Amino acid sequence: MGGRHCAQTELIKERLAKCEWLRIQLRRRRPTDRFGFTIVGGQQDGVGLYVKCVEVDSPADLAGLKEGDEVVVAEARDARILTRDDFVRLSVRRCSLTMFVKRK
Repeated sequence: MGGRHCAQTELIKERLAKCEWLRIQLRRRRPTDRFGFTIVGGQQDGVGLYVKCVEVDSPADLAGLKEGDEVVVAEARDARILTRDDFVRLSVRRCSLTMFVKRK
């Protein structure tokens, strides 16, 4: 696993250097508050994770997340190999969530 994580980290650094991805930092006061977006897709469907909708004035909206964004990294994990449930488990108890997205 260590080698795989290192390779993923290098890929992330390479993509960031080329400015292909946007960094989105979401914050909420309590883990029970909503980030304000819904996600669809995932490895179980054979596609990436995509933002389906963003609630107006939510942390996601204020951070600049847009409908149609593809989540490519979530909390330093390659989101393209995550299922939707993996993503939900990753984010559910956090007060902050750092993602990199690819925008069409």
